[in-house]
Order: sequence, then C-alpha cells, then structure tokens
Amino acid sequence: METELDLPKMQHTEPMEKEQSGTAKLDVLLRDKLPAFSKAERRLATYFLNNINGLQFETGASIARAVGVSEMTVSRFIRTIGFDNLKRLKHSLRLDTVQRIEEVDDYMARFQLRGPRQKERRESPPLEPHALARAHSLTATPTS
Repeated sequence: METELDLPKMQHTEPMEKEQSGTAKLDVLLRDKLPAFSKAERRLATYFLNNINGLQFETGASIARAVGVSEMTVSRFIRTIGFDNLKRLKHSLRLDTVQRIEEVDDYMARFQLRGPRQKERRESPPLEPHALARAHSLTATPTS
C-alpha cells in the first residue's frame, strides 16, 4: 500500500509557455492539490504519482485494491481532479505516450543510413538481438 512518505520527486516539466504533457499536467495538479485532499485522496494521489507511467494500464478495481479503497472512491477522486472518468484520464495519458513516441521517431530519423558504412549499419540491427540473447544466457549460466 502506498503511503504519503513514498511521494516521488517532481518530474521535470517544460516551461509554462509550452503546452505541458498529460503526465506533467497530472503531476502538477496532484502535487498542488495534495494538502487539500482527504486521507484516502492523498493515498490515491500518492499512488498516481508513484505509478504515473503505468496508470493507463490500470483499472478502477486494480487501483482500489492497490491503495486499499473502494472503486467508488477511485471514481470520485478521478472526478475531483477534473476528469469525467478513468477512461478520460487514461486517454489524456495515452496521448502523452503517443507524443513521446513521435519524438523518439523524430530523434531516430537523424540516424538514417547514409555514407560509406551504410551496408555495415544495415546488417548490424539484426545481429543485436542475437548478441543480447547470448549475453542473457551467459548471466543465467550456473557457475561451478
């Protein structure tokens, strides 16, 4: 069960001129309202902050179970923080994930295969999974 003492450090957020992501907005919102929340709401807020990147995969029942409150308390809390329901909250967080994936894609576009070592770089990615599997098998090998 999460406690108020388990509160993570605030995640770095973008300057206010830029539109904040769903995760950053939720982080700031929960931290700002934390002192005004009831005991159960503080436990929920702490759970949300500690598990902010996995909330989109949670259900009301799984959150309630983890925090030790009823599903109805989870639903009321979600409405208290400004979402119609858990589905809307998840949608907001999912949009944030899609945005981060697009940023990674843009970052990866800089590494397009060009130049004299183009053939070598094209052959390298298929070899990486084999190298990782081999490294993993070595760590799992019992020592005598």
